[in-house]
Amino acid sequence: MKVIIYRAAQAFLYLPTYIAKYTDIFKAKNPNIDVDFQIIDWEEGETRAVGDSAAIESLIEASNDASCIPIALCDPMAIFENQFERNRQNLRVIGTLIDKPPFWAISTLHEQEFKTIEEVAENFDTIIYYTGDLRTGNYIGKDIEARCELSKVKEIEFEDEIPTLSSRMAANPNERCVAVTVNIIQLAQVTEKTDSDPQVYLNYRFSDYEELEKFLTSCLITTAEVCEKYSGILENIIEGIQRSILVLRTSTKVAEDVSRIVASQISRKKVFLFKTPAEHLTNPPQIAALQESFKDKKPPLSSNSIIETQVPNSCWLVVDKDTKERYLLERKEDQLYVYKSSDGLTRAEISWIVDQFYSESFYPGNLATPKDKWTKSIEARFSSPPWPQSKIESFKETYDTIVSNQFANKAQERIIKEISDMNLQEIEEDFAIREKNYRWATSIILGITLLPFFTFLWFPEWHSKFGINNYKLFFNTFAKIRLKI
Repeated sequence: MKVIIYRAAQAFLYLPTYIAKYTDIFKAKNPNIDVDFQIIDWEEGETRAVGDSAAIESLIEASNDASCIPIALCDPMAIFENQFERNRQNLRVIGTLIDKPPFWAISTLHEQEFKTIEEVAENFDTIIYYTGDLRTGNYIGKDIEARCELSKVKEIEFEDEIPTLSSRMAANPNERCVAVTVNIIQLAQVTEKTDSDPQVYLNYRFSDYEELEKFLTSCLITTAEVCEKYSGILENIIEGIQRSILVLRTSTKVAEDVSRIVASQISRKKVFLFKTPAEHLTNPPQIAALQESFKDKKPPLSSNSIIETQVPNSCWLVVDKDTKERYLLERKEDQLYVYKSSDGLTRAEISWIVDQFYSESFYPGNLATPKDKWTKSIEARFSSPPWPQSKIESFKETYDTIVSNQFANKAQERIIKEISDMNLQEIEEDFAIREKNYRWATSIILGITLLPFFTFLWFPEWHSKFGINNYKLFFNTFAKIRLKI
């Protein structure tokens, strides 16, 4: 069965879903499902879902197609927009992917990272934040503007925050201006470099902001009909994403390899070159076979090329050492799509991004959506600008009808049971082996440590040389024991 997940954006923050896609985690649990993530893809001429509202619109439109299971991955508060009033009662939130605000405050003035929002208020006078199209960023910006008594410079579009801040500070270096950003790619690029003009610093993490402690940023949404007809498949999808979060937390290598692929995919300079039938290519493709596909292209692929990063069965990065060109290869069914990528992130920048995911824990251990987070998010989102209190209360009451935690809870139970049943004996055996090795290691270390002492005692003729004849009785006794042995 085909499952289409409409992501609100092509963003690093959805990293667990990329891991699930490129490591075939979904098919490992259910080989009969084919999961496709859809977003905007101008290079291939296909218009797909972009933004929270567009993701839900795509879900609603696709719900009439019996050949696929549609899911939206976006800000769950978008379902309360007026345009979805007719469809709202038919929508279901089946899981939470991000339950902390993945936003940061940046500036060019202060190198240190502040721990409290009060410190932000003390050190800045003006603020730059997103327009209303990015709801969470706009809400955070307005909240900090009011709470810290800052003056708004302007509301900007995504990707304009750092250029706007840099140009403004270059013109007026003494302005105490802070910007709100969710753009972790630009953040990695500027915070890790010292040659930018002016230098940009990370000053505050909104995941630490107590007012946003219970905050739903991104959830999985589908329809009531899908929940009734395809409950088993939905459990597989939730379990696959939950396993991907475990992979992200336990394997830095997988996280960084997939991140490099994502960096190439969401790069603005990624250009679609051509596609070629994949049947004649090995899996993974070999350089010699790729050269044949490139032979009519300019520049052709040289033999001095390497496959730099490989995500099994689906995606590769190829670097031509002669021309310095970088290519993204992506297998889609029986076709291999080839893109030119000229501005991927460096290894240091990718490591920095993955470190943020580890340190800030954006992804919950259980994807079920708690009621307190649902109501807290509604209170936060619709208090600025203020909605009628009766409307906010009615939104809160939708939890029991719109939120469906059964799939996430069952997926969690299966994962825990599998770990418990499958690994208990392995853990016990591993512990026994470790304990045995520990005893051997301890004995060896102790023996090496005491060897010089006992060697000295074994040879009494050495004693007088070191002026310790006062212990003659002890040494003679030891010598007699030695002779008896």
